[in-house]
Amino acid sequence: MHYERHHAGIPNIDPARHRLVIQGMVERPLLLTVAEIKRLPSMSRILLVECGGNSGSVVLFDVKTGKIQYEERIGGGGQGFTASPVAANGKLYFTGELGDVFVLPATNKFGLLATNKLGGLCLSTPAISDGTLFFRTTEKLVAVGYKK
Repeated sequence: MHYERHHAGIPNIDPARHRLVIQGMVERPLLLTVAEIKRLPSMSRILLVECGGNSGSVVLFDVKTGKIQYEERIGGGGQGFTASPVAANGKLYFTGELGDVFVLPATNKFGLLATNKLGGLCLSTPAISDGTLFFRTTEKLVAVGYKK
């Protein structure tokens, strides 16, 4: 899955120096170079999710053809979306500025699985670590996960 956002421009990344860190719900953390990533087996599913312009419009389209799979509005247009969406466990999480978290399936069909309220203004992108989602409002930190 690819998500692109251009509020601050496109970063200039040097492939010779770039590293991808994989940690959290893995047996051991990994640090991969671009060359190592390119040598791994791959499976392409070329789709793109975009939440355009802070308005809550979620667009999924095929990157190769440009064909729109769906375009839907979440949140009823009543709030902005400053935070970037995140993906975990086959779901997409879109956090609205009013503290509503909209959960969508990471598939090529639109669906709203849940709307969860954080109970406060939220302008930050959620963090994911070791199977737990962390949402920061202006007043508190909310952790959502399974008991271990």
